[in-house]
This record gives sequence, C-alpha cells and structure tokens, in this order.
Amino acid sequence: MGVGFYFEQDWQGARAWARYCAGLAARGESAEFSSFIPPAVGDAENLATTPFLAAIFPDRTGGGQGPRDLERLDRVRGLAVTCGAASALVRSSGPPRTNSWARTPLDLPAWYLAFNEATKSLPSGDGFLLTGFTQQEAASDILTALSETDPVFAELREASQRPFCRFDLDYANPNPSEIRVPHWDVLDCLCQVLRLRASAELALSESQEACEEVKLMLRLTDAHRTEADVYSQLRRFVRLQFAIEPLASGLAAHRWTEAQLKALQEQLQGFNFVSDGRRALQCQCTMIAPLLTVSRFHRLSWARPGSDPPASAV
Repeated sequence: MGVGFYFEQDWQGARAWARYCAGLAARGESAEFSSFIPPAVGDAENLATTPFLAAIFPDRTGGGQGPRDLERLDRVRGLAVTCGAASALVRSSGPPRTNSWARTPLDLPAWYLAFNEATKSLPSGDGFLLTGFTQQEAASDILTALSETDPVFAELREASQRPFCRFDLDYANPNPSEIRVPHWDVLDCLCQVLRLRASAELALSESQEACEEVKLMLRLTDAHRTEADVYSQLRRFVRLQFAIEPLASGLAAHRWTEAQLKALQEQLQGFNFVSDGRRALQCQCTMIAPLLTVSRFHRLSWARPGSDPPASAV
C-alpha cells in the first residue's frame, strides 16, 4: 500500500507539472530557467560595472575589469556592520515600532553615541544614550564619521544614470540554486549608510543632498530587479523600507520641495512588486523542478553524507 501511495503521488505531481508547463506555453511563457536570465548589457550602460560594484565579483573571464577594489568594499561593509550595531542599541532603548510607514525620525544624538559605542571610540556605560547633543550637532558629527564613503557614493551616483544593471552572476551554473549572490549584502550595506546620511542631512536642512541619497537608495533597490528570484525581491523590499524612512521623516518635517517630491514620486512609480513577485515565483518553479526530478529518479541517495550527486544533478 505504501508503494502504491508514493507511486500515485509521483504520477500526480508529474501531471501537475506538465499541466503547469502547458499553461505557460499557451501564454507564450517558458518553464526554463534560461528564459529568466537577464540579457547581456554593455559596460557603458551597466551600473553594475562601476569599479566599486564590479569588485564584488571575481573576474571569471580573465578579461579587463581591472584590479578589484576590495579595500573600499571592506570599508563600506565594516561601516554597515557598525551602523547595524548602533541601530540595534537605539532600537532597544526607543519607543515600540508601529505598522505605519511614517516612522518616528531617527534620534540622531542617541544614534551617534550608539555609533561610537559600537566602534568603542567612547567609554561604554549604561548611560551612554544620555547626551546633551542637539540634532544638528549629532547630524554634523555623523556626516563627518561617514565622510569616508563620499567617493563611493559619488561614483555610484554618477553611474546610477546608466539605464541598466546586470551583475556578473554565474548563469552558466547548471544548478541555479547554487548561484552565488554576494551583491545583495553589499547593496544592503550601502542603503544602510545612505539612510543615515539622508537623515542627518535632513536635520541640517540640506534637503537637496538628502534627496540625492534617497534617489540613490531607490536606484540601488531596483538594481537587481531583473534577477527573478523570490529572495531577490524580498531583499529589494527591505531596501525600499530603508529609503522610505528618511522620505517619511522629510515629509513630516516639511523639508522637501515640490520639485524634489516630484522627482521621488516619479522614481517610486517605477516599482511594481506585484508584477516582479509573480515573475519571481515562476522563476522559483523552474529552479525547484530539476531538484524534484532528481529526487524522483535518484531518491536523493546522494544527499547522504559522503555520497556524490548523480551527473544529472550537477
């Protein structure tokens, strides 16, 4: 009876997958992972080939991307780790969060001392969040602390005018689930730092500079939109929340000009997470299907420690 049950489930699953593929074909869509690979883009039109972002990936072709700029990459990652640690300290002492997208503006004095606590540049202690700094003083000190990222963001801001962004992923890998995506973490780090820079600039009434930070966050959020993977889209949504925080704070404080709001609105109107999410779910099916095929015919015997996968699974 047990054998019959597994046989029947196996047969039904194969039929359901065949019906799904037929439905896609009828709509002119494909169930092959290759159909979700973004087309190649020339370097001059590709945001991902700017030196800072190109350094994320080793040059697998042996060609001319030049030396990888790992030093700047490590500095931005280190700053983002410190920013995350400081944010955790501030959140633990702040008011509870709500579901509103218009969140309470950052407490910059508390954040700045938390930043110093995270970097151990000030003595630690239970009262480190008690400070006499004004918002403006803390904002100025925060921008000074983050000034080493100025060249990175100047480079990215200029490159953000390029119309496309395609990262150098190993799409030739026969197992799509094994494709490495190190750029997601780097983009998260960049947006964490940009969020703080924008909040500090708003506190100093530097609305144009803050607007440029938010616009760059939105561009980086959209950077891997064409990577049709569910987790890719989820990471984009997290970055969008980073951008919305200073945007909402600026609205509440009436910092934005009409021209700035129009520019931000035009950029936000380009997001369509419903359409992107649907495509990502379709792509996820094409990634899972080969694994299911392997499990049907090989019973995942190779998944045991010490076993090698069959040739069809590699």
